[in-house]
Amino acid sequence: MDQKMTEKKKSSFKYPLWVIRWKDAVYEFSEKDDPKVPLHCEMFTTVGFIIRDDKVARELEFVQEVCDDGTVRHRNVISYEMLQDYEVIRK
Repeated sequence: MDQKMTEKKKSSFKYPLWVIRWKDAVYEFSEKDDPKVPLHCEMFTTVGFIIRDDKVARELEFVQEVCDDGTVRHRNVISYEMLQDYEVIRK
């Protein structure tokens, strides 16, 4: 890839790129499962862009994909209590 293209792509990002590790409750459903079985906790690692940090609601909103037209896909909202670790991997 030529250098001008690389510079253009780097400058087109509106948000820093983060790696976010968080826990969430998970339930795998099958016909044999008892619906009374409790949820269990699993760790997730996501790479994306934090687009909202709401200190009142105590939650982060992040997306994994920002399209050329500015729309976002794969949006998640997680509470501060679910966060395990997060760091910027590209500014």
